[in-house]
Amino acid sequence: MIPRGRGRCRGRGRGNSSYRGRGRNFTYQIGNSWLIAENIANIASSSGNIPQDQNNSSYEEIPDLTKQKKRKNNNIPPSYDDEDSYNEEQITSNEVILVIENCDLEWKEYPWTIMSRYLDRASYATGSSTSRSYYLNILNSTETAQIQYSYGNIRTNTRIIDSSKIIIKKIMSVQEWGISPLKVKEFVHPKLRTQVKCNYWDYIQAFEKALLHENEKREHYWLIEICGEVYKHPIPNWFLKWWNFHGPSGNIIPEPFKGLYTEWVKLSPKLKEIENKNKEKWIEDIAPMNFFMEFSIPWIWKWSPRFGYTEKNIPCIYRNYHIQFWNKLLEIYPNTNRLLYGQEIVDSIKEVNNNSQVNLDTSYLNLDTSMALPCIQFD
Repeated sequence: MIPRGRGRCRGRGRGNSSYRGRGRNFTYQIGNSWLIAENIANIASSSGNIPQDQNNSSYEEIPDLTKQKKRKNNNIPPSYDDEDSYNEEQITSNEVILVIENCDLEWKEYPWTIMSRYLDRASYATGSSTSRSYYLNILNSTETAQIQYSYGNIRTNTRIIDSSKIIIKKIMSVQEWGISPLKVKEFVHPKLRTQVKCNYWDYIQAFEKALLHENEKREHYWLIEICGEVYKHPIPNWFLKWWNFHGPSGNIIPEPFKGLYTEWVKLSPKLKEIENKNKEKWIEDIAPMNFFMEFSIPWIWKWSPRFGYTEKNIPCIYRNYHIQFWNKLLEIYPNTNRLLYGQEIVDSIKEVNNNSQVNLDTSYLNLDTSMALPCIQFD
C-alpha cells in the first residue's frame, strides 16, 4: 500500500479517468484490476515489460515511474536534456530538506514519494508568507537576475515548466545594502509593478530558494549564466558558499575549454592578485568560479532528494546537486572546426590568455576586466 498524504485528504482524480490517489501516489486500473503504480515500475524494471491497456488514457504516465525505478537500480543520475549527458558531477550535500518519521523508512528508496507526503509539490518546508515566488520576486525586483521559462517539451504538456534559464546580472554586497543587513527595503517588481519588501538575508536566500523548482516529471533543470559585468566587482564571501553547491568545478570542463582553462589559471591577473593577498585563505573553487564568470560561460544545474541519516542517526531527506557542462557550447558547424555557440567564448579566452602572457610581469598590478563577455542572448 502506498502511503497516504498527511492532514486533510485531497484526492486529485480527474473526473472519470482511471487513476486515483494523491500526487504521485496513485493506482491504475488495467482491465478489471487495480495496480499500484510503484509496483508496475518494479515489475517493469526487472522484466522490461509492462502490462498495457491501450484504452487507458492515463497509462502514459506509468513509464515515468519505470524510468525513475530503472535509474535508481542502475545508479543513473537524472537526465538534464535530450542529449547524452557527459562532463557532469554530483555534489552530495548535508542540507536536510526535512526530518522524517520512522514509519516512512519503508519508502526510503523513494525520496520523492516521501517528500510529497510532507511538502505536496513544494521543494522545501516554508512559512506561509515566504513561498518560492517571494524569492523569485526579490531577484526580479532588485534587478539581480533575468529569469525565463520553457514550457511543454516534456511530452508536449504545455502546463509543465521543463527548464528555466537564469542570467545573474549583479550580486549586491552588504555594503551596497546599507547600514544594517536587517534593514527592510522596498523594491518595485519591473513587470508586476508591485512592491517587494526584504532585508539582505532574504536577498541571500533568494539565490538558493528561487532555484528549487521541480516539475511533475521530476526532470526540470536550470541553465545558469553570470554576466561578465559581475566579474568587474568584488564578490561577497557568501557567494562562494552558493558556488559550492550551484557552480561547476574545473573537473567538468571539456576540451577545447579545458586546455584554455588550465592556461588561464596560470596567467589570470585576478587570480594572481587574489592569491597574493589571501595566501592563507586561498579557496580552490575560486579558479573555476572566476573562469565561468569572466567569460559568461553557462552551465546546467538541477537538484534531487536522497534518503539518509543525520549525525544523531535521525532519518531525513537530504538534497543532492547535479551540474553539467552545457553541451550546446561543444556543437560544431558541419565540415568545419568552429564551434556553433561556443566559438566566441573560446576566442575571448585565447585573447585574454595571450594578453596576460605578454604582460605577465605587471598585469597583476593593474586588473583589467574589459575582456569580460556580455550576457549570451538565449533564443
